[in-house]
Amino acid sequence: MSIKLHQLPVPETAAPAREIVFRAGALGDFLLTLPLLQALAGTGRPLLLVSRPAYGCLLPADVNLEAFVDAEGPDTAALYAPAETAPAAFRERLPGARLHFFVRKDAALEARLRRFGAAEVVWHDPRPSGPPHAACRFLAAAGFPAPPALLTRPILDGRSRRRRPGPAILWLHPGSGSRAKNWPITVFAKFAAAWQYDRRGAVMVSSGPADRELAGPCRAALREFGAAAEFLDRPALGELRDRLAAEADLYIGNDSGVTHLAAALGVPTVALFRCTDPRVWRPLGNTIVLPHEWFSSPLRSQLSCLHLPMTYSCSAGLRDTNWDENPNTRTMM
Repeated sequence: MSIKLHQLPVPETAAPAREIVFRAGALGDFLLTLPLLQALAGTGRPLLLVSRPAYGCLLPADVNLEAFVDAEGPDTAALYAPAETAPAAFRERLPGARLHFFVRKDAALEARLRRFGAAEVVWHDPRPSGPPHAACRFLAAAGFPAPPALLTRPILDGRSRRRRPGPAILWLHPGSGSRAKNWPITVFAKFAAAWQYDRRGAVMVSSGPADRELAGPCRAALREFGAAAEFLDRPALGELRDRLAAEADLYIGNDSGVTHLAAALGVPTVALFRCTDPRVWRPLGNTIVLPHEWFSSPLRSQLSCLHLPMTYSCSAGLRDTNWDENPNTRTMM
């Protein structure tokens, strides 16, 4: 399937005094908002971000903030409550500002914010049902065209990644926080066995707070297929970012925040989609997407769709792909 960068009409509006972006949500959702934050920062207007403090370590260098407010802090909570005056963190920043929310429209909240002086409130669709890509949609709603390389350019560190000496590392993340998104654990075990058989490489398996139930089955599946692995259990986000950037030669994972992070860092990424639409939610960066049509196919077909030899050869075909010079996002259909 060819990649199409769908553009939406861009509205013309008067320039606001500042931009205030309310973006908490899951890790992948936050990462797909980074192009919008870059575009807003590029205007030179003051930019205030309301988000989870842990996400602060993921902001690109060109996103300079006037302030960062905790999305779960008292000032943010007070903004949603009926009051005569805005909470302190927002009181002097709301007049003339344009606000961005990634939730369904709340008419009562918008009316209250306008009483506090907000010039405009943009309600970004948090769960679009079809194309364009979510990042394109967010940009268009704020009046920005999507840059041509939006889908393929790693938005964080690109390929300027540190590399540690030693065998090549296949990084697997078999969880996602949702059973409906997860490919069978045996698929990951077979990828690990193929990598070690062909490349004589190492395997890292990471897990998050919502993946505890996968730990036992994952270890059992790896033993069944004769693969060994190092496990990284629930690392802090900063550690996960640094280790992915420094250690991963290839990443394979479900549609999850960690998969989005790997692609954003410039790690060659294979994203396994099952119940979500990759035309809307594919990671931004150097990514091959396996959509849900491949979920029920034998592993032989799953490997062949990556143009790999059929048996124990996860790395062979990828070795022929120049990830640095040809960072194209591909969907195998």
